[in-house]
Amino acid sequence: MHRVPRSHSSPRFFTLAHALFGILFSLLLVSAAHAAGQNGLQKEYQKEREACMDGRTDEAKNVCLKEAAAAYQAARQGNLTADSPDIYRRNALARCQVLPQDDREDCVRRVEGEGSMTSGSVAGGGIFSETKTVVPAPAPQAAPSAPPPPPEDETMPASPAGGQTRY
Repeated sequence: MHRVPRSHSSPRFFTLAHALFGILFSLLLVSAAHAAGQNGLQKEYQKEREACMDGRTDEAKNVCLKEAAAAYQAARQGNLTADSPDIYRRNALARCQVLPQDDREDCVRRVEGEGSMTSGSVAGGGIFSETKTVVPAPAPQAAPSAPPPPPEDETMPASPAGGQTRY
């Protein structure tokens, strides 16, 4: 049997060429997207750094620069993610668990938003939640009895004149 040499026009060649082209194109896109993502992270870091240097934050400059660098590093490693409200709620409830039982119940009520008033801001130093709890007054105790009267013939210490005074 005589083999016919394959030409570049065979269907198998085009399939292989298309597959290789697709893989190379995909790698190129992923590489470009990664570079764009890194470039975006770098730009965000530069904006945060400028804000630190210009004093446009509520933090000391050295603290601000450290936090900006740490956030940039965490973002590059994929560890900087946006948390959901459910994660914040679970975190707040976990902080309530270390409190004594009476305070814990009030803390959980504040976290759940039950009857609370909220004021303040993060920039102003914190968000304050206030919950009013009506606690009944304790039952009155019996008044302490009065001390017994002194005996009639009690002698007092000596007077300055050297004598004793009787009452």
